[in-house]
Amino acid sequence: GEEGGEVSTHLTLGVDTVVWGLTYAHLRWGVLSYCGLDFKVDMTKVPDEVYWRTMRAIPFGFLEGTDENIADEVLDLIKVIEPKRRKKDMPSRKNVIKVVGIFRSHKESIINVQREMYSNPDPNSVEGMTRAVKGTRELDVLMSKLGASVFSDEFRKAHLKKVETADAKLKTFNNV
Repeated sequence: GEEGGEVSTHLTLGVDTVVWGLTYAHLRWGVLSYCGLDFKVDMTKVPDEVYWRTMRAIPFGFLEGTDENIADEVLDLIKVIEPKRRKKDMPSRKNVIKVVGIFRSHKESIINVQREMYSNPDPNSVEGMTRAVKGTRELDVLMSKLGASVFSDEFRKAHLKKVETADAKLKTFNNV
């Protein structure tokens, strides 16, 4: 800054796209799983630029892409990652667009829960801690729903196990 001026620091928080399944890698996995197609691929054999392309955030929010543009990118990524995938083993554009809609809805739900979690937080109170645990629990419920919609039963069950852990914590808070 200028000499003698005040220093200003700020932190911008956003949704962690990797944690909450909002990357092109997750979308590719979800699309292929939803369509009953094999999604497994050894990403260590993919060129770095392709790997990082899959790790980009799905352009929702201020980056807003249309469902059709997002679908085209997913279909292209599938072809780039798996150039030998047969045409009959490709998802239809219609199904890709449908799964993009599922992910868009998932993103909105994640943001709504986080908005509630981080509104007027008080980490030094039981109420504040309870809100945080309830929010974390709800995020895992959302992830289990995403798993049930487009991923696997194992994915869904893993997040439901986290919900059970949160429920146990909430019982402890209720006894305080």
